[in-house]
Amino acid sequence: MNFRVDYTFQLAALEVRKGDSAAAVKVFEALLKDERKNLDTRQFNQIQQSLQFQRQAVEQWEDELKFQAEDAEKTNPRLVIETDKGKIVVELFEDDAPNTTAALVKLAKDEFYDGLNFHRVEPNFVAQGGCPNGDGTGSPGWRLKSEISRRNHFRGSFAMARSQSMDSQGCQFYICVSNNESVLSLSGKYVVAGRVIEGMEVADQLRVGDKIKSVRAENLRDHEYKPVTLPE
Repeated sequence: MNFRVDYTFQLAALEVRKGDSAAAVKVFEALLKDERKNLDTRQFNQIQQSLQFQRQAVEQWEDELKFQAEDAEKTNPRLVIETDKGKIVVELFEDDAPNTTAALVKLAKDEFYDGLNFHRVEPNFVAQGGCPNGDGTGSPGWRLKSEISRRNHFRGSFAMARSQSMDSQGCQFYICVSNNESVLSLSGKYVVAGRVIEGMEVADQLRVGDKIKSVRAENLRDHEYKPVTLPE
């Protein structure tokens, strides 16, 4: 790419990392309009693909804002995650993923996560933790049936990791730190259990090996949180 094209592409990438897909769309559209003659076929196709993903993200984000407005009228549980880098607060989507929420609340109450670490951190993608073995192979001794719902993946999404089986999520979670294609393509494949409402700057700083000092559940509804689990 020439300097102007490269600079503009990097500007769009910055908006994607910030989670502002609408701004990224404007930059990509301007790039195609103003620099089309300077783009080779590979560059043009790459920008077109990125633009398609970001336009879809804008549409999905409009829906997400409606869902968040609904959430504001409810009592949704929260996870307060204390890490080496600071505090992250996650709002759980109890009405969209009730059994997953129950499992996360139980694990927090049982102090399951205390002392574990973030074993996988991929810049501009996800920070993953909650594995008792510290390497992505561990589980709580049970698994959960998938609760994939209307909630899509965005920067700040808190979702459940799993193996190849759809019904294999247990204790491991990840936080999305971007709105790039890799994050957006996870929608409909993994359970989005909640979203970060405080401490996203902390999530951005996480590195492999950073400790989860503690996880506590708060703002609970007035009922028992008892997940229905499946054998491993």
